[in-house]
Amino acid sequence: MAVLALKQVETQQDASILQARLQKETSEVKNPYKGKVIEFMVSEDMETIADLDYPARVRFEKWLPDHTDSAEYRHYLVSFDRIKQYSVSKEIHIAADGKPVRPNYENTILFLLYHPNPDIRAMFRKATKKHELAWDFTRAVPEKLKRQIFDILHYALENDTAFETRRKHLLGLRELYDFCADEKIDDIEQMELAQEQQFKGLDSERLKPCNRVGIISFCRKALFMQTEKINWNAHVWYMERFQIQPERLDAASPVSSISFTEVTHKKNRELLKKYIRYGLGITNLSVSVIRGEHSAIRNFLNDICQDENEDVCSVTPAQMDDYFKKQRQRSVQAETYNKNVMCIQHFFNFLKVRQYIERIPFDAECCLKKIIPRHLDRSVAQEAADEILEKLCCFPETIRIMYLHLWGVGLRISEVCTLKGNAYYIQGKEWFDGTKQDEKFGIGQNGEILSVQFGLYAAEDITAADGMAIPKDGLIEIA
Repeated sequence: MAVLALKQVETQQDASILQARLQKETSEVKNPYKGKVIEFMVSEDMETIADLDYPARVRFEKWLPDHTDSAEYRHYLVSFDRIKQYSVSKEIHIAADGKPVRPNYENTILFLLYHPNPDIRAMFRKATKKHELAWDFTRAVPEKLKRQIFDILHYALENDTAFETRRKHLLGLRELYDFCADEKIDDIEQMELAQEQQFKGLDSERLKPCNRVGIISFCRKALFMQTEKINWNAHVWYMERFQIQPERLDAASPVSSISFTEVTHKKNRELLKKYIRYGLGITNLSVSVIRGEHSAIRNFLNDICQDENEDVCSVTPAQMDDYFKKQRQRSVQAETYNKNVMCIQHFFNFLKVRQYIERIPFDAECCLKKIIPRHLDRSVAQEAADEILEKLCCFPETIRIMYLHLWGVGLRISEVCTLKGNAYYIQGKEWFDGTKQDEKFGIGQNGEILSVQFGLYAAEDITAADGMAIPKDGLIEIA
């Protein structure tokens, strides 16, 4: 009995010492309810407030009913959170740009209310559903998937400034996390089309179907944009990630991404990726042209319907003849049909040069259709044109500039909206339109520009009218 009593005394003394140490450690946390938190920590033999985490918070919430009045639960939990946030704030690491360093991935539960970044903690200070702030990275799922979810989560937290957008992305990401865990998907960037459609068709009260449609695209982009090296194995490539020369981009018709998910044949999909990678990295083709080639070849690969143990390299001349015969029977314009034929030939040329095949299984020249030139009369009656020019001064300046370009150069409305001050320039005696990948215009005897489609127009009518000029440092904006 004496030994037992002595042990009880020693335990009480140790508890008193621990309690005093914890009170000193939390002295800067001004909260009247922190006493219960310290009492709980003593009962759990926690040596320091750094030991507090989300699992401890869950245990504390279960501990409270036996030790305090239910009306005070919320206040005690707030006190618990403030003590932990105080502990985290002393361990913040600042990067060279002045921003907190993103924490390293760990196989633990990440509770956003305890995130090392104070800005992220502040986002969720008033959140009512605290359980939605816990991200469990201890789940029995592939490590790669958990790291991807971790990276996407921080991409959303660091880039989504609007509350509703951030909430939609986080709810969608949680659903995608659960879906990938259930379906044993280990790489979001390589999700198949069938898996994507299955996810979009899920029944859930957490997220509306219309919001679920874009979450996979958001996650893919977040991963593709953050990797140290370009992930060429991803099924969707985002153009922002590439350092593409400005002259290869069309501001009037921008290409944001190129997707390979629609090609379900895995071997053919990899060959298409190699070809598009060659187009982006080696050639000087514009991105819009590469996208057009991609679309034509993608449709071709889907139409030939091969088994998984074969690929496009094994296509025979008879199969190609049958394919083009079916294409000719479709109601497709000759120009479009011929363009598709040439795109397919370019693809097979690539396969031949890379020694995937020995010979091209068709003769493109024999497959082309005859094109009958047509003149599309889109001219405006002279009376209408004269009336517009007469009343042009009544319109706002931006509208006047836009009309002069539409009337004089023949640009599309989308192209006019992307004009900058350096859109036109002269080399020698030739004028160039920089908006159309250096399309050349002739120059007349009196200095006027000659356009085959639009006749004659004066250079000064285009670059300036009544003192107006195209802004040199910005795009023309439509009010």
